[in-house]
Amino acid sequence: MTDDPFDSVSTMTRRGAALGLASVAACSQPAAAQIVRLNPLPLRRGIGVHHMLNWAEFDGEDYRWPPFTRHDYQSSNEEMANLRRVGFDFVRLTVAPDIFMASDGRRSRELAAILTDRVDRFRAHDLNVVVDLHPTSRNPAYTGERLWNGAGSLVFRRYVEVVGEVAATLAHFDAGVAFELMNEPQAWGMGAAQRWRAMNTRMIAAARSAAPRLPLIVSGHMSGGQAGLLESAPFDDERLIYTFHYYGPSLFTHQTVIEPARHMSKLPWPPSAGSLDAELAAARERVRSDRALAASERVRATERAERALREYFSEDNGQTRIQADFEAVARWADTHGVPRGAILLGEFGVVRFHRQYRGALDEHRTLWLRTIREAAEANGFGWSVWTYRGDGGMALVDEEDVLAFDLPSLRALGLNAD
Repeated sequence: MTDDPFDSVSTMTRRGAALGLASVAACSQPAAAQIVRLNPLPLRRGIGVHHMLNWAEFDGEDYRWPPFTRHDYQSSNEEMANLRRVGFDFVRLTVAPDIFMASDGRRSRELAAILTDRVDRFRAHDLNVVVDLHPTSRNPAYTGERLWNGAGSLVFRRYVEVVGEVAATLAHFDAGVAFELMNEPQAWGMGAAQRWRAMNTRMIAAARSAAPRLPLIVSGHMSGGQAGLLESAPFDDERLIYTFHYYGPSLFTHQTVIEPARHMSKLPWPPSAGSLDAELAAARERVRSDRALAASERVRATERAERALREYFSEDNGQTRIQADFEAVARWADTHGVPRGAILLGEFGVVRFHRQYRGALDEHRTLWLRTIREAAEANGFGWSVWTYRGDGGMALVDEEDVLAFDLPSLRALGLNAD
């Protein structure tokens, strides 16, 4: 995910069609040059680690130095061993590009050493590592939107330089490491697919100049969702992994967090497990009880919630939709000669009804997690669930006991819950 704790409302509402809310026919473009495509790094069952090297402390002018030293950036060796024990074979380690982009000289060398240390530690516990450059809004000069809007400017040029620097750092690892060039690109609008392809081409070239054999991970446009991947063609690089994220239907997965799901709570999945009339009544009551809303805003909020719920219950938002969407990605891979093992479901998750969060009940949340996981595995894709620790409502452990995973989640993911 992007931003704090997930994405901005505007980004998330645009993501609907891209992140699994539309079945899109596989791209009809011909395959790229006839090369033998590989699965350069087997990735089966992973989890996002978003607390260690992201959201660096920034006071509006400079970063706290040395960075990532506060206690909540840390994970113990015991935690890492526990990730392996429950059955994960890799972590998707998010890394803040903004602090790298703002640094040079000694600071750049120190950041490279910090990144190397974190990767080394995970590798020592038999965990492969996806290093994911993951833009956030921490520094407004380097947000995902700025990178997209500034694709032809110094902003993206500096990002490409950082891609090369990080690739050079990761090139020292003999095995077990892959590099994801940009999380959820904010590539929307007319000509987005072509423009994003040109940006990807520049990033791949920068990474390859520093690390010719390093497995690289790329996505399609439209926030890296399924629809963006299906509208793409592969690149002439046999050591690429192609990723997509899936959060559909977002009204269910992001209830209470984004518009128009702000006034949803305990929304069932699949829709057939609930009642439209009951959910309409509950949403109306939540709008009435929302003290943050001015009286003049409540009518519009009620209308938005009602419209979203009617669409949710009238459309195919159940297991059949998920299976069709994942099969479309599999057909895309087969059409282009991409091994299915080189397709990575990079993120999926649901806001929990837990502690301060008022998302989905476990029975519906875990059914969705299981359905997504099984759809990925049935089509030969690796997957990475969002997320291990942190804010936002999708974390599978609590900060009070980071060794105690939510057991229903582990069971839904086919992991060791004993």
